Amino acid sequence: MLALSRSRDIARFDYLQRQRLLYRLALGQPNQEDLVNHLARGSDTKIAELSALALDLRPLE
Repeated sequence: MLALSRSRDIARFDYLQRQRLLYRLALGQPNQEDLVNHLARGSDTKIAELSALALDLRPLE
């Protein structure tokens, strides 16, 4: 990612990555919005542990 030092974009990008992870965990679940909101209140450690469960939707290299 190309960003200037001390840019607000860095914090915003980190937030968007976390939200994408939570969305991928909730994909296909009933009440997706409730699940994402619940998971978003979790700690960074909890989010890191859950990242292994997220769907990897990136194209194969």
